[in-house]
Amino acid sequence: MTELTSSTVPLPGEGEDAFRSAFAYAAIGMALVGLDGRWLRVNAAACELLGYTEAELLARTFQDITHPADLRTDLAHVAELLAGTSRSYRMEKRYYHKAGTVVWVLLSVSLVRGPGGEPLHFISQLQDITGMKRTEEALRSTRRRLRAIFDNTFQFITLLDPAGIILEVNQTALRVSGLVPAEIVRRPFWAAPWWRPDPGTEQRVRDAVARAAAGDVVRYEVAVQVAGGMAMTIDFSLSPVRNEMGEVVLLIAEGRDLS
Repeated sequence: MTELTSSTVPLPGEGEDAFRSAFAYAAIGMALVGLDGRWLRVNAAACELLGYTEAELLARTFQDITHPADLRTDLAHVAELLAGTSRSYRMEKRYYHKAGTVVWVLLSVSLVRGPGGEPLHFISQLQDITGMKRTEEALRSTRRRLRAIFDNTFQFITLLDPAGIILEVNQTALRVSGLVPAEIVRRPFWAAPWWRPDPGTEQRVRDAVARAAAGDVVRYEVAVQVAGGMAMTIDFSLSPVRNEMGEVVLLIAEGRDLS
């Protein structure tokens, strides 16, 4: 990695030597950037993060290697700094690595002004968050796959909190019952419109929720109402989900059409 030299842009003000050392050896990317976007000075961490040598970066502007989807937002923040409406900004943005890959960075920028208040240059900190972003995307992908399974299974599935309040209902259950989420989510499970109007059904469902919340798996046959008021007998089960401490944090209600 290229060493920083005294021939690069000087760092004015008191404590210059200490600032030079902190700048050069910081674990995250540090840069001085001109008002036109030119890289004026960069540390070794910034060079490593972006894949360029110091000389290569100093021949470019930050606009040259910023992902187009993030450039407008970045420039809008820069304009606010220059106008004096903000003192600093922070944003997640993408740069193009020299190898052509995308690098995600948590960018923090402040504006340095001269004695008369005139803008001099920007100080930027670049923290690599590419790994975090990849993890987030992997989680989103996993959630999409799980959601597809949840909504397209032939079973009727409802997720409840331990008190029996409905959190989510899969599309199969909604489609068969003729309901929409607004009619069912956040209601007590035993008050769901799909139960047959039977005096004993509500109490039986309440008891099932209490048992499942205590850690039992409950299963029995019960009649429900489908769209149009028709009756359907289902194989109903209610199962607890525990956390790492063994506490019940979720109940899964399932129904299988026995017809």
